[in-house]
Amino acid sequence: MPPVQVIILYFGRLRELTGTSSEKIDFDSSIAYTQQTILDHIIQHRPILKSFLTTNSFRLAVNQQYLLETDLVKFSEQSEVALLPPFGGDELYKRVVAPSCGAVSSFIGITRDNFEGRRVSRLSYEAYEPMALQELNRLCDDARRQFANIEHIAICHRLGDVSISDISVAIYVSGPHRRDVLDAVSFLIEQLKTNVPIWKKEIYEDYEDNSNNNMSTSYCWKENK
Repeated sequence: MPPVQVIILYFGRLRELTGTSSEKIDFDSSIAYTQQTILDHIIQHRPILKSFLTTNSFRLAVNQQYLLETDLVKFSEQSEVALLPPFGGDELYKRVVAPSCGAVSSFIGITRDNFEGRRVSRLSYEAYEPMALQELNRLCDDARRQFANIEHIAICHRLGDVSISDISVAIYVSGPHRRDVLDAVSFLIEQLKTNVPIWKKEIYEDYEDNSNNNMSTSYCWKENK
């Protein structure tokens, strides 16, 4: 069978290494690929990525679904593979820092391993994405109106599964002076939690080991507070 062109998406450091945010690479449509064989094929096409991909943690998604190590996938024309480096603040910091700014403030939310005496194994976030993006843009506009002396704003919120101690949300704000920058970060996280349509599913350890016969009590959907 003829090869198919698969869209490869690069983010963060991977985008810097390749010099592009996306490209197309030929894959054999008759082969069932694993996560590792996909990476091997991409590295063969982009040798500059070998060192980063073999020494750093990252996730791989196919057609907007995370791929597990044991999964098998066959590609069709216009399939999409995303290489997702660790989600952190460095990328957002670079977006807001500027020579005219004397202050950068941030809020970083991470997943904790407990809630009211129960052991949490991970969180899973879901969003009404078009409205969430619209609300995030509105929040940025509101912050600029309320705090005149801010320059740049960057906000990122994870969706899907987030492991313990991993970052779920990050907000960075820059400006000439610290007061408005600090106040703007506090305003943005409170308004995000109140108005942006994102929900979290808190998954407890007994969900993972199936020791609880009533599985509905082994997780809990919550507002993103």
